[in-house]
Amino acid sequence: MLRLLKKLIINIIFYTVLIGLTFVLLVLLLFIVVLPHELRNGIFNRFAKLWSYCLLKASFTELKVTGGENLPSGPPYIIAFNHLSNFDIYALAQAITPVFRAVMKKEIMLIPLFGFVLRLYDSFPIDRKNIQNAKKTLENVSKYFKKHPYIMAITGTRIRNRDFFKVKLKKGPVVTAIQHRIPILPVTLIGPDHVQPKGSVLIEPGRTIEVIIHKPLDTTGFSLEERDRVLNELRNIIGKPLIEKGEANYDEEKRAK
Repeated sequence: MLRLLKKLIINIIFYTVLIGLTFVLLVLLLFIVVLPHELRNGIFNRFAKLWSYCLLKASFTELKVTGGENLPSGPPYIIAFNHLSNFDIYALAQAITPVFRAVMKKEIMLIPLFGFVLRLYDSFPIDRKNIQNAKKTLENVSKYFKKHPYIMAITGTRIRNRDFFKVKLKKGPVVTAIQHRIPILPVTLIGPDHVQPKGSVLIEPGRTIEVIIHKPLDTTGFSLEERDRVLNELRNIIGKPLIEKGEANYDEEKRAK
């Protein structure tokens, strides 16, 4: 009973911080949009660090980062990761510097104020069901590659780590990287779905999220016809720690092609 009560109290604290802090920071970002691009984006980066730090602390979530030495000195590069829950973003924002921008599903950009402000600060919505619109979006994103790293998930939040080797991965990050000759930074996430289980509104406090940053994958020597080869390499890099830590099983017969 006491454990449940503690969990409910922490959830109330977390969502109060999430809603309150997010609203305040979004309004401030809206007001400073008139500042020069470099200055306002620098402020955005600081706000993102503060926001993610407070949310992890409010949820009593520990963060473990390994491979920080593999971070490139600066953009351009695409961050490819296994998407598990909203906590992915909080963990990645703390683990990766400079703060990334996102290519995210269009539904998120429809959230009032939130989506509008993210657009102002160089994040982009993508409609994966409309190939032509998706291609146009990625072309627009490419204009900002030298300003920010961009996160692009290779799995959806419906995919659990245990099924990582059984599903088809999204090719968008690989195709974009090959087309624009920029590296891919593979990142493995372990634990975000334990903090916020699939389909649950309530969070599980006191958990740990591990962010494993791998060495960048150079795409300059590959053609679009070799995208599946690059995607397979990306799967192996991101998936290896999942196997080692018992988060996923490798089954050659059931592996997605």
